[in-house]
Amino acid sequence: MSGKKKLEKRSPILRLGILDRINIPQILPGKGARLTLQVAEDIRKKIRITIEEQKRIKYREELVPGTSDFRIEWDKRKEVEIEVRLTPLEADLLKKTVNFLDQQEQILKDWMPTCDKIVEL
Repeated sequence: MSGKKKLEKRSPILRLGILDRINIPQILPGKGARLTLQVAEDIRKKIRITIEEQKRIKYREELVPGTSDFRIEWDKRKEVEIEVRLTPLEADLLKKTVNFLDQQEQILKDWMPTCDKIVEL
């Protein structure tokens, strides 16, 4: 088996919709060891919603009146899932983060479908 085949076998792929790509940055740690933060940033870069995608799906963020919360909307009919190839370090960080949040009972209801995808890696 060639080196490339071995790498592909160990590099999990996540199929992510827009909601997943909004949820994952919220799930990832915002503090920790330098390596952890670098791996988290690498994941964020891979899943960013590009300006072209935002235009295509009519993505918009609006402040909810009377709060500091934002409402995010997009045309779900125009949404296309992407496949994100993760490094073993990235997959490990995502799994460990979801497991930690689960143990701390900190998983939000809106995150459940995304967390399920991560756990199945």
